[in-house]
Amino acid sequence: MGVQIMAKPRGQGSIVASAATPEYIEQQKIKAAVRGLSDFSALTESQQLELLQERFGDRFTSKKSFQWTLKSGETRTFYEINVPYEDLEEKTTVTFEINGREQSLLTAVTLSDLDSMEIQQHYPAIGYYNEDGKIDYADGSRRRKRVMLSNGKIPFLKSWVTDEPISLSDARALAKDLQTAKEHNLWEIGQMAKTYQQKQPGITQDAIAKLLGYSRTKINRALKAVMVDGRIIALFTDVSELSHADYDVLIKAQEKAIDRDELDDEIEILKIDIAEHYKNPDFDSPYNLIIKTFKAYLLAKKPKKAVVKFNDIEKFDDKNTFAKVKKEKQKVTYTFSRLSAEFTNKLEQFIKQELKDEIERNDKSK
Repeated sequence: MGVQIMAKPRGQGSIVASAATPEYIEQQKIKAAVRGLSDFSALTESQQLELLQERFGDRFTSKKSFQWTLKSGETRTFYEINVPYEDLEEKTTVTFEINGREQSLLTAVTLSDLDSMEIQQHYPAIGYYNEDGKIDYADGSRRRKRVMLSNGKIPFLKSWVTDEPISLSDARALAKDLQTAKEHNLWEIGQMAKTYQQKQPGITQDAIAKLLGYSRTKINRALKAVMVDGRIIALFTDVSELSHADYDVLIKAQEKAIDRDELDDEIEILKIDIAEHYKNPDFDSPYNLIIKTFKAYLLAKKPKKAVVKFNDIEKFDDKNTFAKVKKEKQKVTYTFSRLSAEFTNKLEQFIKQELKDEIERNDKSK
């Protein structure tokens, strides 16, 4: 006998299991799958099931389903399906504003705690079909990515999916209720908070804290954390290792850099150092190396820029009259004081003629 997992309000979002006959389950599947098809009721049950198989493929191969009461009070029926490894990239997606998990930070290292999925997946991913016809995962993006990185060793992602639309606010609440993965790191929380600031200018940190379910202090720290350049964040194999103090170090290092080029240089040097350290089999995380490097960078005194002075082209008896030149790399600066108007006009004409001749010489040499 099949088991239907029905959601009855026993606290927010609780799930209670109850037995049901296979026939009842099939009827529920049909009702959920064909809302809006006016001629569906005219078919026999066998014809209905045949149509479902044709239209929805292997979606309805399980005898398990559950109903969930959303934040809005509406209910949705979720069905257990197995999404093949080869379909995950093209037929599924993760919306950051809903799931809150930065997908670019999910790597084989950060997902190593899910290696047991090659033997068994303990928790299903939860999703719904979006407007593009893709499964959008509100919960389980880490499990999804782990299967995608398995090169087929994990043949499918066990999922609970509803084919009825869910509003953005309901989807966010659903993700919060069902989330079983690791807690979001400060940088990810900062990204979510930043999204609210961009979409709702003027929104307070208190309001964001309530929407995301965190304290105002955490939102404040997260918004500081997200100031760290994404290229620096990408150096870490597990961003969850970073503490609030670590983010402070990284932000101060960014501020100390004279320009983007200087920061680029530091990042490139670190990439080389990390690659060299990985040649050591005992090296498992670049965290200490990165933080130590940026701390040293903060302590290092900036070299004083060499002062380039003006040199006399010619000396005059009158100390207020001068002609000087300053050469700095490819930049040459001339300065003159208290020279006659006749002389400066001649000098200007001479410079113009020399520049014209130089341009002509360059054109001929091409």
